[in-house]
Amino acid sequence: MHAAIYDAVNSIDGTHKPYLVRLSASHFASQEAAAAAAAHEVLVKLYPSFQATLDTQFQQALAQLPKGGQADGISIGKTVADRILALRANDGSNAQPIPHVFGNAREITNRPRRISLSSPNSRIGLALHPLPWRPRTSFGLAVHQS
Repeated sequence: MHAAIYDAVNSIDGTHKPYLVRLSASHFASQEAAAAAAAHEVLVKLYPSFQATLDTQFQQALAQLPKGGQADGISIGKTVADRILALRANDGSNAQPIPHVFGNAREITNRPRRISLSSPNSRIGLALHPLPWRPRTSFGLAVHQS
């Protein structure tokens, strides 16, 4: 979402290097409307069950903005958001998570066991190690290979 907001506003302002998307846009387009539209578009696509609430909040935000350049800003925000989402469509972030069993081995088998900190059944390991994620393509950060 933030990449879409940044690139939408920067497409209008044009003073910074784009993250991924640069559109040619009028400097008279509303940067605020572009930011709101980019955020709205991403959130609705990622969380469609919240669309009614997001639509209401989007309209309330737009009502507080001057009308000049608003339509252009909205168009830019939506276009940039759609392009950002298309670029991350195959990054693995929408894969089903690996099933995780909470608890420890004693609770599961009723026998004491030695559990390593990295074991998915270790409460200590759970606190020190994030829940298992499937591999993903880095999207928001540059990947350096050694």
